[in-house]
Amino acid sequence: MASTQWETVLHNPSAGPVREGELKEFWKEALDQGAIYRRIGVTEPERDTNDIIEYILKKHAVATQIQKELVELGKRVAETEAAQKLREKLESWLGDPQTKDLSQEKEEQLKEFPVDDGFVDRVKRLFRLKSDSSSPCDLPSKARD
Repeated sequence: MASTQWETVLHNPSAGPVREGELKEFWKEALDQGAIYRRIGVTEPERDTNDIIEYILKKHAVATQIQKELVELGKRVAETEAAQKLREKLESWLGDPQTKDLSQEKEEQLKEFPVDDGFVDRVKRLFRLKSDSSSPCDLPSKARD
């Protein structure tokens, strides 16, 4: 839970804490169950927002199935369950009489769905889990900024 628009109470500093108390009361049930509350301030809203996102990612890191398949199981994109489901959907779509006007060339392009190995390596590096940390991923510094 986050509050914004603190610039609206700059002229009346006592109004901010009153409104904040009202919000905390309104959010009481969620806060009592473990939700957190943070201010997104006027001076550095981007930093405040990034801090909130970083906290959530660290506290609630969850790897998606495709991340697990790519990183932990070493599968290629085409071997993942997501790719298999996509292939099934495309085959179903291609078998639909309403889509029969697709050329044979387009059908083959859709079935092949090429992905370069560099892409797979970049995804693996992006989502590789650290064995010595609870960090969700080992992001390059540019991705963290």
